[in-house]
Amino acid sequence: MGKVRYITDLEGYKGPIELVSPYHYYMHTYWTLRDRWRRLLYAWIRRKPCDASATILPERAVAGVPTSLRLRITIGRTPLPQGGRIAVFFPIGFGGLCNNNSLMCFQGPDGQVGYGSRIVAHASDPEVELATLVHSTGSVFTCVEVVLEGGRLEEGERVDIVIGDPSCRPPVVCEKAKSYPFRVAIDYRGDDTFLPVVPSPSVMNVGNRAQYLRCFAPATPKLGEPFSLRVVASDLMNHNPSHFYRGRLLLQATGRIEGPKEVDVPEDSHGKAEIDGIAVLEEGVTRIQVVDKVKGIMGQTNPICPEAAPEGLSLYYGDIHSHTELSDGGGTPEENFIWAREVEGLDFAALADHFEDPFCYNYTLEEKWKITKDVTERFNRPGRFVTLLGYEMGSLEGHRNVYFSDGEG
Repeated sequence: MGKVRYITDLEGYKGPIELVSPYHYYMHTYWTLRDRWRRLLYAWIRRKPCDASATILPERAVAGVPTSLRLRITIGRTPLPQGGRIAVFFPIGFGGLCNNNSLMCFQGPDGQVGYGSRIVAHASDPEVELATLVHSTGSVFTCVEVVLEGGRLEEGERVDIVIGDPSCRPPVVCEKAKSYPFRVAIDYRGDDTFLPVVPSPSVMNVGNRAQYLRCFAPATPKLGEPFSLRVVASDLMNHNPSHFYRGRLLLQATGRIEGPKEVDVPEDSHGKAEIDGIAVLEEGVTRIQVVDKVKGIMGQTNPICPEAAPEGLSLYYGDIHSHTELSDGGGTPEENFIWAREVEGLDFAALADHFEDPFCYNYTLEEKWKITKDVTERFNRPGRFVTLLGYEMGSLEGHRNVYFSDGEG
């Protein structure tokens, strides 16, 4: 059998789909879909809002727990005629066809896998006919489009979009504890002139039951100098702080230390505790172990060694490659810095969003760079949590990261 010669240039191609390279077909579909809808989103968030409203239930979900979401759009004074459309732009990183976690591979009642098997739309008026179109390239981009194919929706009438139909196995599973906003817009004329529905409904995903303790301490504190120990009671989904944790922590160390021997963590701390007044009293490597005997969970710090750093220097931990919703990551820039500081216990961090496209989902390059600079400067706390200004630039030759030492860029 001879070697198959696939078509790779799809611009204007109208031949048999069997001759198209699967990779190039996917990439062509991905960029065509994403470019079209991100430009529509960029346009609609700059228009005057329509008079419709949107809500989502439940407003809170728990990481790793299968959940069905019901997004309800209520028509305002302006009716939605036949041919009108409702578009819902999903948060980046929400769901996806599948990922490394098998729970994220959705299956419908007929065995079909993917977004189409778990998203349905219903109108409050049974005479109204709806068509639901799901535009998705996986977890990076998904937009649901509901088209009014028959009838008309008047003031007070509703469209319910169920995300994660209960008959699916399983419904929606979200891993990371953060807010997931759903951007909704209505095209009354069917000509791509979408008007935003504000405010955008959102689901707050919170951490599940604590399964272990993550403990962070300075790597090279001065001998006898007090420092703070950060403890995060974490779930197994995404190292999320447990929203429901409360308990008593017992502290012990492999070396000689001074400070609190036990600490009570109230439930309103949502799994995060900062224990002050701890000091290492001897040279060598020390680890502090933290135990909750009642819940049977524990953790220990990174190695603590006062003499490990050369005179006048210290050892710090950081992450300088974080992507946000400004490019192909998840969460706002603010959420990413808060996560680095309060959940990962880092000393420094930097955003590294992609800047090779003239548009991202919501902003021009100039707007995106201004947001990056402003948020980076706002979270910078020298001596406590240092932020670096940076970005990533991709090309056919590869990807490069750029960082600025002065914060000006």
